[in-house]
Amino acid sequence: MTALAKIPSTVSKMLAKLGTNITYTFVTSGAYDPATATIANNEITQKLKAIVEDYTIALLNRGNMGEGQAAGTLIQEGDKKITISGYGLSGIPNTGDKITVGSTTYNVISITTVYASDSVALYACQSRRA
Repeated sequence: MTALAKIPSTVSKMLAKLGTNITYTFVTSGAYDPATATIANNEITQKLKAIVEDYTIALLNRGNMGEGQAAGTLIQEGDKKITISGYGLSGIPNTGDKITVGSTTYNVISITTVYASDSVALYACQSRRA
C-alpha cells in the first residue's frame, strides 16, 4: 500500500481524535405519492467527527476564491465549512443533505472533494443554517 493510499484512513483517525461530533443526514428523493402530489424524502443519518469552521471575512470579500462572483453570492456570512472524512461513510455527500452540529442544523450548499491517489480523503461541505 502506497503512502497516498493510507491518507484517507489517516484523516479519519485524526478526525476521530480531534473532531467535533456531528450528525450527517444523507437525503435522497423517495417515491412520488399521487394522493398528496408530493415526493417524500428518505433520510439516513450517520454520527461522525468533523472540523467545523467559519469562512473568513477575506474570503467573503474576495468574491468566493477569486471566481469573479459578487461578494456573498456563493458564500454568505454565517456559512460554515464542515470537513468530514471520506473514509467509512454510509453514502456519498450531496447538496441538499443536512448536518447537525449541537442543536443547529445546516443544509449542504456545495461540496469540495479532496482525493489522495484514487480514494476520497475528505469532503469539505459549505453549509448554511437551515
